[in-house]
Amino acid sequence: MSSLFAEILDKIDQVPVRRTDVQRLLGKTEHDLQAAENEEATDWIIKKVHEAILNGCTAVMAAQGYRAKLGSWHHYATIRFAQLGYPSIRDYWTVLKCCAGGATKSRTGRLS
Repeated sequence: MSSLFAEILDKIDQVPVRRTDVQRLLGKTEHDLQAAENEEATDWIIKKVHEAILNGCTAVMAAQGYRAKLGSWHHYATIRFAQLGYPSIRDYWTVLKCCAGGATKSRTGRLS
Protein backbone atom coordinates (compact mmCIF):
# COMPACT_ATOMS: atom_id res chain seq x y z
CA MET A 1 0.00 0.00 0.00
CA SER A 2 1.12 3.51 -0.70
CA SER A 3 2.62 5.60 2.08
CA LEU A 4 0.27 8.31 0.79
CA PHE A 5 -2.44 6.62 2.87
CA ALA A 6 -0.24 5.83 5.90
CA GLU A 7 -2.51 7.63 8.37
CA ILE A 8 -5.50 5.41 7.49
CA LEU A 9 -3.82 2.09 6.69
CA ASP A 10 -5.43 0.45 9.71
CA LYS A 11 -8.86 1.58 8.48
CA ILE A 12 -8.75 0.36 4.85
CA ASP A 13 -8.42 -2.96 3.02
CA GLN A 14 -7.22 -3.76 -0.47
CA VAL A 15 -9.88 -5.33 -2.69
CA PRO A 16 -10.09 -6.34 -6.34
CA VAL A 17 -11.06 -3.50 -8.66
CA ARG A 18 -14.49 -4.18 -10.15
CA ARG A 19 -15.69 -1.80 -12.82
CA THR A 20 -19.32 -2.66 -12.09
CA ASP A 21 -18.91 -1.61 -8.44
CA VAL A 22 -17.42 1.73 -9.45
CA GLN A 23 -20.19 2.33 -12.01
CA ARG A 24 -22.88 1.40 -9.46
CA LEU A 25 -21.43 3.81 -6.89
CA LEU A 26 -21.16 6.62 -9.43
CA GLY A 27 -24.77 5.98 -10.41
CA LYS A 28 -25.84 6.25 -6.77
CA THR A 29 -23.86 9.48 -6.46
CA GLU A 30 -25.61 10.99 -9.48
CA HIS A 31 -29.00 9.83 -8.20
CA ASP A 32 -28.41 11.43 -4.78
CA LEU A 33 -27.27 14.72 -6.32
CA GLN A 34 -30.36 14.83 -8.54
CA ALA A 35 -32.55 14.06 -5.52
CA ALA A 36 -30.91 16.93 -3.61
CA GLU A 37 -31.63 19.31 -6.49
CA ASN A 38 -35.30 18.36 -6.47
CA GLU A 39 -35.73 18.49 -2.70
CA GLU A 40 -37.32 21.40 -0.86
CA ALA A 41 -36.45 20.54 2.77
CA THR A 42 -32.93 21.65 3.71
CA ASP A 43 -32.37 18.69 6.04
CA TRP A 44 -33.09 16.25 3.19
CA ILE A 45 -30.82 18.20 0.86
CA ILE A 46 -28.00 17.83 3.39
CA LYS A 47 -28.71 14.11 3.77
CA LYS A 48 -28.63 13.55 0.02
CA VAL A 49 -25.45 15.59 -0.45
CA HIS A 50 -23.87 13.64 2.43
CA GLU A 51 -24.80 10.35 0.74
CA ALA A 52 -23.50 11.58 -2.62
CA ILE A 53 -20.16 12.57 -1.09
CA LEU A 54 -19.80 9.20 0.63
CA ASN A 55 -20.75 7.26 -2.50
CA GLY A 56 -18.42 9.35 -4.65
CA CYS A 57 -15.52 8.85 -2.25
CA THR A 58 -16.33 5.13 -2.03
CA ALA A 59 -16.20 5.00 -5.85
CA VAL A 60 -12.76 6.66 -5.73
CA MET A 61 -11.60 4.01 -3.25
CA ALA A 62 -13.07 1.15 -5.28
CA ALA A 63 -11.43 2.41 -8.47
CA GLN A 64 -8.07 2.31 -6.69
CA GLY A 65 -8.70 -1.15 -5.20
CA TYR A 66 -9.53 -0.21 -1.63
CA ARG A 67 -12.48 -0.11 0.73
CA ALA A 68 -12.97 1.17 4.25
CA LYS A 69 -13.10 -1.39 7.03
CA LEU A 70 -16.46 -1.39 8.77
CA GLY A 71 -16.43 0.31 12.13
CA SER A 72 -16.87 3.62 13.80
CA TRP A 73 -14.34 5.33 11.48
CA HIS A 74 -15.41 3.99 8.07
CA HIS A 75 -17.01 7.22 6.84
CA TYR A 76 -13.97 9.20 7.96
CA ALA A 77 -11.60 6.73 6.26
CA THR A 78 -13.62 6.88 3.03
CA ILE A 79 -13.57 10.67 2.84
CA ARG A 80 -9.97 10.94 4.05
CA PHE A 81 -8.83 8.47 1.37
CA ALA A 82 -10.24 10.73 -1.33
CA GLN A 83 -8.70 13.81 0.28
CA LEU A 84 -5.27 12.19 0.53
CA GLY A 85 -5.36 10.77 -2.98
CA TYR A 86 -6.88 13.84 -4.59
CA PRO A 87 -5.94 16.98 -2.61
CA SER A 88 -8.06 19.18 -4.89
CA ILE A 89 -11.24 17.60 -3.49
CA ARG A 90 -12.97 20.17 -1.30
CA ASP A 91 -13.23 19.56 2.40
CA TYR A 92 -16.27 17.42 3.20
CA TRP A 93 -17.40 19.57 6.11
CA THR A 94 -17.11 22.72 4.02
CA VAL A 95 -19.43 21.18 1.44
CA LEU A 96 -22.01 20.26 4.08
CA LYS A 97 -21.70 23.64 5.80
CA CYS A 98 -22.37 25.43 2.51
CA CYS A 99 -25.44 23.30 1.89
CA ALA A 100 -26.74 23.73 5.44
CA GLY A 101 -26.11 27.46 5.54
CA GLY A 102 -27.73 28.52 2.34
CA ALA A 103 -29.21 25.80 0.26
CA THR A 104 -31.30 27.70 -2.22
CA LYS A 105 -32.48 26.95 -5.69
CA SER A 106 -31.85 29.13 -8.69
CA ARG A 107 -34.36 29.59 -11.47
CA THR A 108 -32.96 26.52 -13.19
CA GLY A 109 -33.78 24.39 -10.13
CA ARG A 110 -30.11 23.74 -9.36
CA LEU A 111 -28.72 24.27 -5.90
CA SER A 112 -26.71 27.42 -5.50
